[in-house]
Amino acid sequence: MRVLAWVGLFVLARKGLGWLKFLFGLVRPGLDLTARYGRGSWVLVTGSTDVGSNTESFYDNILNACEGLDVSVVVNNVGVDVLGKYCSLPVKDVQKIIDVNCYPVSMLCHKFIPRLLKRKHAGVVIVSSLAGEFPMAMHNIYSASKAFTDFLARTLAYEYPSLDVLSLRPSEVQTPMTFHKQDMFTITARQCAEGLCRVLGRTAYSEGHWNHQLQGALYNAVPEGLFNHVFMHHIAPEFISKRRLRYFLKTAFC
Repeated sequence: MRVLAWVGLFVLARKGLGWLKFLFGLVRPGLDLTARYGRGSWVLVTGSTDVGSNTESFYDNILNACEGLDVSVVVNNVGVDVLGKYCSLPVKDVQKIIDVNCYPVSMLCHKFIPRLLKRKHAGVVIVSSLAGEFPMAMHNIYSASKAFTDFLARTLAYEYPSLDVLSLRPSEVQTPMTFHKQDMFTITARQCAEGLCRVLGRTAYSEGHWNHQLQGALYNAVPEGLFNHVFMHHIAPEFISKRRLRYFLKTAFC
């Protein structure tokens, strides 16, 4: 019983530290990134859903195209997802999520980190997802792929401590690809970028914007089984219906 009590206290302490981190992040100012990385340096933002580009020569071409540019920060921002029970998903969709969400970020980090290490200060941002922080039913393969990118970023942060490596783990963001409309859970792309700038160089992983940090703290405080039961039976069906409607409207009138 004493062991169980200590385990319980440890779990509660971890939950409490998560809330303290959230509250501290609200008042902690971001770094002066212009001063840190140098005025006039380049930020390279990458992202492609073309799985036909998954060859090493493709990434060598990106590296060579940046020759002569003072690239200080590389942002790996790519991701596709699909919602539904795993075995109901088409095999091509499963393969595409693995090819798009995992391979490009791995190759770009492998190619660019040696160059970034030559600078006094440089950063690598890997856009993961809140869905990669814990298993999320109906998001199965997407959740797993974003856990991959999250762990990749966090291990790189240990291996290359001179770099500012960040796993950015946002929730819903309004972009032309996501079909999301801004609401109390969804932020704009600009807000997402501002949240990124606030935490880059301060931590190895974060949800970024305060809204998504709050969502992360709340979701992680709920027992995993309860969260997945509610999401699978009450939230996911509505998500699927809205996605189908928005996709139909976009394709029908564009």
